[in-house]
Amino acid sequence: MTRARRIELYGIIIVAWATDLLHNIMQSTTEKIKEEAQAAAQTVKDNQNVGMTERIISGIAAVAIGAYAVKKKDSLLGKGLTAVSGFLLTRATTGFCPLNKAIGRNSLLVG
Repeated sequence: MTRARRIELYGIIIVAWATDLLHNIMQSTTEKIKEEAQAAAQTVKDNQNVGMTERIISGIAAVAIGAYAVKKKDSLLGKGLTAVSGFLLTRATTGFCPLNKAIGRNSLLVG
């Protein structure tokens, strides 16, 4: 076997080894990402305590109160309504309500 052929074979072996190594690294990384995404999804699910109907109602109320708050933006009432609107919008989008948590209520569990 010539020296050039040996070098070519070593090159093929190295490329095959590197390809296998990269495949294993990518596969383990993909598995880790998948596990972390599932854990994050479970954390979000565990922290939600507002049912879908309440979330929709909170979103509608947030928009209505926010629109009224814009009309009263220079008054103390307008500033307070803006805060309430923000709270309701956050509640609607995240499904989490700190008040529900404080009183131990979870409307997701209600039939």
